[in-house]
Amino acid sequence: MDTVAFLDQNDLFKDLDSMASYAMLSEQDRRAYNADLKAYRDMRGQLEYAKMQGIEKGIEMSIEEGIEKNRADVVKELWHHGMSVDFIADVVKVSVDKVKKILGID
Repeated sequence: MDTVAFLDQNDLFKDLDSMASYAMLSEQDRRAYNADLKAYRDMRGQLEYAKMQGIEKGIEMSIEEGIEKNRADVVKELWHHGMSVDFIADVVKVSVDKVKKILGID
């Protein structure tokens, strides 16, 4: 029963199939899936935040500009809380040089 003929008939069946597929993943695959899902949700959140910041300030900016501004804000906030440059670069997914440039150091 690898394929269920009635999946396309109702969204509930699609949801149940997705849950069953997730439950059957190995622990390693489940961790990888969760990490990818978190990264996807984080990026969507960054995009939405950047868009709202631009709207609130009446700034016309591209999505890329909004994302860069949001990243810079996150870098500065993490630095303010005492995080290392290497840690910040790893969390924000940019190079150490980029973090230093944003912070105006070396």
